[in-house]
Amino acid sequence: MSSKTRPVRDPLRIKPAEPIVSILFTLIFLGLLNASPDLGRFIRLQIDGQAAIPLFSAVYGAALPWINMSLLASILLDIIKLSAGSWTLPVTGTHLLLKLPGFLVGVWLFANPAVFNGAFFTTFQALFPVDSPMSPAEASELTRKIVLGIIIFGYVIDTLTAGSKAVRLLLAPPAPQAGI
Repeated sequence: MSSKTRPVRDPLRIKPAEPIVSILFTLIFLGLLNASPDLGRFIRLQIDGQAAIPLFSAVYGAALPWINMSLLASILLDIIKLSAGSWTLPVTGTHLLLKLPGFLVGVWLFANPAVFNGAFFTTFQALFPVDSPMSPAEASELTRKIVLGIIIFGYVIDTLTAGSKAVRLLLAPPAPQAGI
């Protein structure tokens, strides 16, 4: 019987495709976000033309520069990961540091009850009537809380994942020194 050896998978290796795909999608998202800040909107045709009803209120527009900076920090992080090629303690620390702005901006934005445009939910309910006891204002508030919960949950999972890599690095036996 011949025994085949399988290559050992390095859990600390960063596959180049992951940061590359992340950079591409972040750049596309940045382009869409800045080309049309009111991207999520209803266009209502009226007798005197059309009216756009944006999903987000002016609160979102005020946060756009901060959103852009946090997305640029994310791209910087992906460039660092791509150049490093594997998780190290400095890469892990940088990961935790550069993920923080996006988390803070997300929490700051969606902690504000006025982030959504109430008229959007009213229009949505008028166009797609559903048998629900929830008013448009309640739907807006529930949506805001769900998004906020997803942001917090995602950040906690991301932090725990990076933290586990840091613990693995700290507990790993030291690499043999060359020339000893």
